[in-house]
Amino acid sequence: GRYQLVLTQGQQTRLAVREVEVSQDNQEIDFGESTLAEIRGVLEVSGDRAKLGAQPIVVLRRAGSDTGAMRVVEPNGTFLMPGVEQGAYRPWLNVRAPHVIRSITAKGATVRDGLLIVPATGSVDLKIVVDTEVAGIDGRLISNGRGVTGALVVVTAKGRLHDAWLHRVDQTDSDGSFSWRGLAPGEYLA
Repeated sequence: GRYQLVLTQGQQTRLAVREVEVSQDNQEIDFGESTLAEIRGVLEVSGDRAKLGAQPIVVLRRAGSDTGAMRVVEPNGTFLMPGVEQGAYRPWLNVRAPHVIRSITAKGATVRDGLLIVPATGSVDLKIVVDTEVAGIDGRLISNGRGVTGALVVVTAKGRLHDAWLHRVDQTDSDGSFSWRGLAPGEYLA
């Protein structure tokens, strides 16, 4: 059958990943060169960094999957993720505090619509800018004096319509009420 083999050093550092077809007993597998990228990151915080807690965790979740990579951010704002497989990942922070990712930039990789496209090998310098000063909006959608039920209401940063990861979406309740959370200061279109 077909298997995925992962070569690790310790519990956290992945050195190589290979898809293999097993067809016989005692089959030899050559891992060859590393097929993984190393991500060196910086988390920059706009607002009160203390709101994120002592050890925020940066998570790269593979698009369309529950797998990915995660690392604790050092006190100086840096993090290192060795052994990341090629693919598209959505960066986010695992913290309880309200926050919004303002921007994601990378050298050695591509960022498209909030997704980090990691190459097969090499180094990636990743910068994530987070804002801890966020707001929420509660509203009602009304037509002819009555609440509109089941409508999708969307808000997005003005001038950034192509960045779907910045959109906030809610569906109106039976009275037309809705909520948008995690909005950074700025101009928006609804």
